[in-house]
Amino acid sequence: MDAFLDYDYVGAPWPQFPSAIAVGNGGFSLRSRRLLEACLDPRFRPGHPEDVIICHTNRALLEDVYDIRFAPVDLARRFSCERTGEAAKSFGFHGLFNMPREMGIEAFLVFFATLDRQFTGVRELCDLRDVLLCADEPAASVEAGRLLAYLVRYRWRDPAFWRYVRRKLAGGSSAVPFA
Repeated sequence: MDAFLDYDYVGAPWPQFPSAIAVGNGGFSLRSRRLLEACLDPRFRPGHPEDVIICHTNRALLEDVYDIRFAPVDLARRFSCERTGEAAKSFGFHGLFNMPREMGIEAFLVFFATLDRQFTGVRELCDLRDVLLCADEPAASVEAGRLLAYLVRYRWRDPAFWRYVRRKLAGGSSAVPFA
C-alpha cells in the first residue's frame, strides 16, 4: 500500500492511450491532497469526465508546475483495473461488469437484482451483458437476456446502445448481440 502513496494519482490504466499517459481511470483511484489543491489553479481547465481532464487535458500543467506524480502503469495495474487487467490481482477494480468474476455469478445476480438500472450507464450494462453471456451458466444467460430486453425497451434512444449494437453486428465480440 505504501508504494501507492508515493504518487499523487493512481488509477487503472486505460487501454486506449499510450503507456506514457495510460494511467488515469478515476472510477477506483487514489488522489493526493496535493493534486486536489493543484486542480484549484485558475489555469486548470475543468470538464467532464474529470479523470480525463486531470490525467490528459491538464497533465502538463500538473506535472510541470506542481510536480504532480502519476503512477507508472505497472503499479497502477496492481492498484486497480477496469477494462484491462485482472481484478483478482489488483487492490480494487472499477466497473459493474467486473463484479460477476469477483463475486461469482450467483452472488452477483442476487446483488444485481437490488440495483436500479436507470442509474447504470448503457456501456456498462452492455459490457455486463457480454460478461454474463460468456459465463456459461444458465442463470447468467437468462439475466443477459433480461438485460438486453431492458436496454431495448428503456435505453434504445441512448447513442451508446447503438454503438454497442453496431460493434456486435460488426463482430466486435464473441457474444451474440441478440440472444
